[in-house]
Amino acid sequence: LLHAIAEESICLLSVGQSDELSRRECPQHMTNTAWAFAVCSFRHCPLLEAISSASIRLISAFDHQNLANPAWASANLAFASPPLLKAIAAQSLLTLDSFEPQSLANTAWSFATLGVVDGPLLDAIAARAIP
Repeated sequence: LLHAIAEESICLLSVGQSDELSRRECPQHMTNTAWAFAVCSFRHCPLLEAISSASIRLISAFDHQNLANPAWASANLAFASPPLLKAIAAQSLLTLDSFEPQSLANTAWSFATLGVVDGPLLDAIAARAIP
């Protein structure tokens, strides 16, 4: 079943829809899919690569949870995509004021677990976490 879901998701992501509806809804669908596969400990590299590529294209539409979820899923599945992590870090820095504590913690944990050191992001998370 998970293989079938992954293959269908890859097909949908490869369409590359760019209308306003997909920009609004696609980030949540993509990041929820990555999160669900990570919860199941099901590492499907072609799906993770497709989600990474699509996420980079739409990163400016991501909210705090849509930024934290793929980072967490990547760390949980030991799937490091440097371009995705760089995009997540850059967009997170722009929107960090909207992050809830769970998203701050998940993002910091994810980068640490993957061994990715992004000084500006980690400094900003630390400053935001301390009132």
